[in-house]
Amino acid sequence: MNNVELCNRILPMTKKSEIHELDKQGNIIGRQSIQQDNLDKKTGYMSDLFVDEAHRKKGIGARLMQAAENMAKSLGLIKTKIEVDSENPAISMYLGRGYKEVGRKRAKNGKTYIIFEKDLETDT
Repeated sequence: MNNVELCNRILPMTKKSEIHELDKQGNIIGRQSIQQDNLDKKTGYMSDLFVDEAHRKKGIGARLMQAAENMAKSLGLIKTKIEVDSENPAISMYLGRGYKEVGRKRAKNGKTYIIFEKDLETDT
């Protein structure tokens, strides 16, 4: 999966697990975290998606998300969830990957966050 590395902290999924994409020199250029949702034990909660600015628009974010979704499926989780700032430019990527908006919330700082979920059972 093109330089995607699964960190050795992936099991059990009681703590945040990280997936990294590395450049040819071994530097982390992308990161995605996933953990079992505290309230819904069949959901993987994804956070901290980051791709180094110099490496954006190259499919790295999509590969990291796919790796996190695959990890969630392998652990028997049936959906994934992510919350993002409503001004996040990656929203179109989430929608393109089959995520559906299921809610919005306003933080104390006044920002609006969109909650997206994806059904992994119907994902092919």
